[in-house]
Amino acid sequence: MTEVVSDPMSVVDDRAYAGRKKAVSELVIDRIVEMIATHELVPGMTLPTEHELSQQLGVSIVALREATRVLKILGVLHSVPRRGTVVLPGVEYAQFEHLGILLGLSVQATVHVVEARSIVEGRAVRLAAMRATKEELAEMRRILKRQQNLVTDVVRYPQEDEAFHRVTVVAAHNPILVTVIDAMRPQLRIVRQQTALLPRRLDKAMTYHIRLVDAIAAHDPDAAESALLDHLEDVSTDVKARLDKGENP
Repeated sequence: MTEVVSDPMSVVDDRAYAGRKKAVSELVIDRIVEMIATHELVPGMTLPTEHELSQQLGVSIVALREATRVLKILGVLHSVPRRGTVVLPGVEYAQFEHLGILLGLSVQATVHVVEARSIVEGRAVRLAAMRATKEELAEMRRILKRQQNLVTDVVRYPQEDEAFHRVTVVAAHNPILVTVIDAMRPQLRIVRQQTALLPRRLDKAMTYHIRLVDAIAAHDPDAAESALLDHLEDVSTDVKARLDKGENP
C-alpha cells in the first residue's frame, strides 16, 4: 500500500510571508524541497490532495499548483493516475539529489551555471553562424514561433528554451560541444525554471533569441556571439539584482 503523508507540514499562515518579496509559489517550492531534503517526504510517497496540502501550507490552490508544476518539470514530483502526486522514487530522484537540488535553487549557483553556459554556447553560436544548415535555421524559427505563444507560461516556455538553445549548439556541428551542453542539462533545467519566474524575463529572452537567429542566418559569427552573450549577461544581471536584495530568483 502506498504510504500517504500524515501531517507532513505545519500550517503556515499569511504572516509567514510578511515582508518577503518571493512569490508564494516559490516559497511553496522551497518548503517542499526542504521536506524532501530532511526526509519528511521520501521517494515514492504520495502527497496529500491539493485541498489538504494548500490548507496545511496556508496558501491558495493556484500557488500550490504552480509550485508542483515547477517541481514536476525539475523531475522531483510526478503525477500518477489514481494515486495523485508522488515524490519520484529511487534512481530518478537520485539523479537530482546527486546534483544537489538545494544548491541548484540558490542564486549563486545560478550565476555559476550562466557563466559556464556563456563559455560553451558563446563559441558554439559562432560556429553555428558559419555552419548552420537551412533545416537547422528552419527549426530555430519554428521554436521561436512556439515561444512567442508561451511568454506567459513559466512551465512550458523553459522547455522550448532548452530545445532552442540546443539546436543552436547542434548547428555548430561539433559533437563535443553538444556532449558538454547535454551534460549540463539538469542544472540548466533548474536555472531555466528559476529565471522564468523573474519579472519580464521571458519577454526579454525572446528579443535576444530573435537577434541570435537573425545573426546565424546572416552568417555573422560576431553578431551571433554578441546576441548570446548579451542574453546571458542580462540573465545574470537580473539574478544578481535579486541577490543584492537578499532574494532567491
